[in-house]
Amino acid sequence: MATVTYVRTIKFVAEILEEDPELLQAIVSNDDNLSYGSIISVYTGDDESVTALTDDGMDELEQMLKDARRTSQEWNDFLDSFVDDELLVARTKQNRRGSNRAVTLGAQGTFRGQARQQSIAQIIQRGTMAQTVIAARRPAGDL
Repeated sequence: MATVTYVRTIKFVAEILEEDPELLQAIVSNDDNLSYGSIISVYTGDDESVTALTDDGMDELEQMLKDARRTSQEWNDFLDSFVDDELLVARTKQNRRGSNRAVTLGAQGTFRGQARQQSIAQIIQRGTMAQTVIAARRPAGDL
């Protein structure tokens, strides 16, 4: 393993991977889910810390999520196995694509899950779709 000279916070990894930071934090909260040395705790005070990942950790997490999303059943099994927060699992399963990826709708704000679907429909009805930017990293056929 190469010498680690920098790490990325979970929040920043979530932005890069376009994932829900809570979901990523839940997955890496068990350090057995990624290879040893991939998850770094950065202490910012006496009782405060931030979770960060190395490049290898981010790549491993991204591949883990990609593999889990091959089918809806695999995604649901993954969530049940790797995420202990039942509310987070339920919220994530509500989203038909299996992620809580943000959709930015111009000045309308950011929407997730079912609220995102309803909000997109409302914006289309109001005729403001021209300002809509939908960020997606995966081809439409991927789950």
